[in-house]
Amino acid sequence: MSFQELSRVLAEERVALEHLFFRLEELKLFALSGQPQWLAMATQELEDSFEVLERLEERRRLALAAACAEANLGAEKKLRDLIEIAPYPWNEVLASHREPLVGLLEKIRDTSLEARQVLAQRIEVARMALSALGSVPESSYSPSPSQRKKASMLVDDTI
Repeated sequence: MSFQELSRVLAEERVALEHLFFRLEELKLFALSGQPQWLAMATQELEDSFEVLERLEERRRLALAAACAEANLGAEKKLRDLIEIAPYPWNEVLASHREPLVGLLEKIRDTSLEARQVLAQRIEVARMALSALGSVPESSYSPSPSQRKKASMLVDDTI
């Protein structure tokens, strides 16, 4: 029974990792598109994906410990260790889960690095643009026309 529960949790974890991978790609594409209005929503969805994975991680830890106990293996073993001694067909079933999980984790790591680089570049571009504009006094945004004329303006409304 422990092996079946572990297999079920690993399948759920794979779906959650695929979802996380999608959300990372989505975030990267929004950053590349130059449409920052979607970045907050994409970031929130990414955080939601992390929360799902945290819950699944705890379930996987418990299911792995139970399966290791059933196989008379120490409780602090890894999935790779369990696969080596698990009875047939569970060794193959668990291995068929582990390989795609490892592949997904590598893709997530790479995409995460790419997304961070894109976001860092976009932040630097925004910083340079703001620097080129110089500082704008608070009175520039005053509703009173007399105060606006005294301050430096971003937009020349005399045209």
